[in-house]
Amino acid sequence: ATGQKDAIAREIAALEKERPEDPKALYVSAAYHLSEKEDAEKAYGFLAAACKIAKADSLRDAMDWQLYQLGVSLAAKPPAGLDLEPARRAALRLRKSMAYDADSKSKLAADLTKLGLAEEAKRYTTAPKPVFGLRSPGMGYSTFRQPRQQSGVIQQAITTLAGEGKR
Repeated sequence: ATGQKDAIAREIAALEKERPEDPKALYVSAAYHLSEKEDAEKAYGFLAAACKIAKADSLRDAMDWQLYQLGVSLAAKPPAGLDLEPARRAALRLRKSMAYDADSKSKLAADLTKLGLAEEAKRYTTAPKPVFGLRSPGMGYSTFRQPRQQSGVIQQAITTLAGEGKR
């Protein structure tokens, strides 16, 4: 088991070195550092970098969700020099998709406050609930986008990277 863990650690290190601009690679690195190394701060850095360059909606939604959750966790006892701005931006991007469920909306509002966005949390909780499928003047039809679950996206990213013969 130790040999396998060492091999994985070497592969992750090579991935980080060889593909620093690939959001999928950064996402896999974040998952590794959080789950295997239990280094939330390092995982947060990789997630923040991945979110900054991700373009695909499904991947971006999953990364936003993870970045927001990890940022809230780190905000309780922030390490020196930790920049919570990426987590704040991710949380703000999740407002629309979480507005349809009262419990989710309430949780997000509480977390926005933990991230230092108390005024935004207040605006968010007092805003009317969006109505699915109704058209607003000058806007398209509203849509419902639930954040993707992490395990499937991580597994998909690993499978894609392995299938491409890339680290």
